[in-house]
Parts: sequence; C-alpha cells; structure tokens
Amino acid sequence: MANFSPSLQFQKRWQAAPAQVKDMFHQELDDIIDMLKGDTLAKDYRFRHGNFADTIEPLLTKHQENLSTSTSTVLQNPESLSLTDDKSPINEHELELMEERIIAKLNNQLDEFVIEHIDQLSDELRSWLKTAVKSEIAQYK
Repeated sequence: MANFSPSLQFQKRWQAAPAQVKDMFHQELDDIIDMLKGDTLAKDYRFRHGNFADTIEPLLTKHQENLSTSTSTVLQNPESLSLTDDKSPINEHELELMEERIIAKLNNQLDEFVIEHIDQLSDELRSWLKTAVKSEIAQYK
C-alpha cells in the first residue's frame, strides 16, 4: 500500500477547516469505501451527497468569509459572552447547543490565533537557523 504524507501546508489547512467540512470529507471517503467493499456497481452506487463539490462549496465559501472578517479579531474572553439577549428560561438542550456553538467559535478563534503565531514563529526560527548556519560556515572560511 502506498504511503501518504501530507505537506505541512495541507495539515495547517485541514486543521483550520470547520468540523462540518471535515465531516463531509469523512462521509465522502466512507461512501467510497462502502462502494469499493459492496456488491453495488459503481455506476449504480448513490453517494450521500449527490454532487460533493456543490454541497461543500457553500461551506468553504462561508468559512473563507469568516476567516477574512476575523483575521484581526482578538480572542474574546468567555466570561464576556452573553448567552442570550433576553432573560427567559432556557431548556437543557438549548443550553447544550449554545455551549457547543460557543466552544466551537472560541476553538476557531484559538486555532486562527495559534496558526498565525506558529507561522510567525516558524519564519523567525528559519531566519535564525539560516543566520546561525551562515555564521558557523563563515568561521571555516
């Protein structure tokens, strides 16, 4: 079996992708595996998403729009987030959904923040490494 080793760029983009996009890719891969293992002919097999590209494009567009509007956003303090505008009672299910949304939003902000700073740190380390190697080589000239 062939080995697959994704590039660092791919890994960064994959990690930054929204969970919904990742889920759709996993579903598509599961469909392909099911098709290959099953008795159904490929031409007769029905994928969960009739046209994967058309299904995923709006999600990727929305994600890209969110990235472009939040590139300068600083992480919000979770204590400053208001759960609701009104003070009406919230049932347990709504609270769980709200918690998931808040955590997902903060996770995305954290991921963006970390990726941005890791990229900057990586560039600085590469520059330092280049300078250090040049300095060592210069000593032997």
